[in-house]
Amino acid sequence: MLVPGFGLSSSIYLATPDSREGWAQYFVRRGYPVYVVDVPERSTAGFAVDAINGCIAADPQFGCSRESRLGRTSLEQPWRVWGFGPRFGEVHANSRFPALPLQQNYIEQFGASFEVYMGSANIGRSGAGTSRSPVVDALMALLKRVGPSVLVLHSAAGAAGFEVARQDPARVRALVSIETTVCPALQGNAGDPLAGIAFLGIYGDYVDERGSGGHPSRYRSCRSLAESPERVAAGKFIDLPGDLKVRGNSHLMMQDDNSDDIAALVSDWLAASAIK
Repeated sequence: MLVPGFGLSSSIYLATPDSREGWAQYFVRRGYPVYVVDVPERSTAGFAVDAINGCIAADPQFGCSRESRLGRTSLEQPWRVWGFGPRFGEVHANSRFPALPLQQNYIEQFGASFEVYMGSANIGRSGAGTSRSPVVDALMALLKRVGPSVLVLHSAAGAAGFEVARQDPARVRALVSIETTVCPALQGNAGDPLAGIAFLGIYGDYVDERGSGGHPSRYRSCRSLAESPERVAAGKFIDLPGDLKVRGNSHLMMQDDNSDDIAALVSDWLAASAIK
């Protein structure tokens, strides 16, 4: 089950900016049934239109609020935060993200895939993991429909994915964290549901140079979750440049030019951990 991060659609798993196949096709070819998710309150999945229309019409039943606003990520805002380069239009020398040369239109194609989302950026990020979140509800409903699954979580999808795993651990075979928001600490002892769910965390390059976004603290929390002595299921954390000497990967490693190599790390770990 492939879940995109904040402001992004399922397209990040279906194709790359330079027109290669995505992770969805990769895992299908290796025998996995694959479900690619568009989460609620984004344009592909749809909005609560009554709240939006009621706000526009000044209907007192639907007062305007931060939750009723629409937003969209720009290319400029996340460029450094997502590890493409130090500033917009400039990439790291060994960048694996197919952003340049600009005239090949790769980065514009990537930007065209950004979702319109409902609510402010802060609500979109922080609200995604609460027990009443529509994202949590949607993922739990999908798990009940398709059965136990591996959750591949990117960025802000981590908040909802970890909450789902705690609420319904029997239906989560494993958690794969692709640079997610802060990974939770195990709560006290091995009785925490997350301690019994296999966990793989993967992080790319230039973590300390990304500026905003809290990536260093995210990195530390996910490594801690993988390596916790309270863990009873398989746990592994891969620092691509530090552990494997693979340099230049961005926050969007499923879009990077070595995306198949990263998917192979996930596939090999699942096989080694006997997770099917």
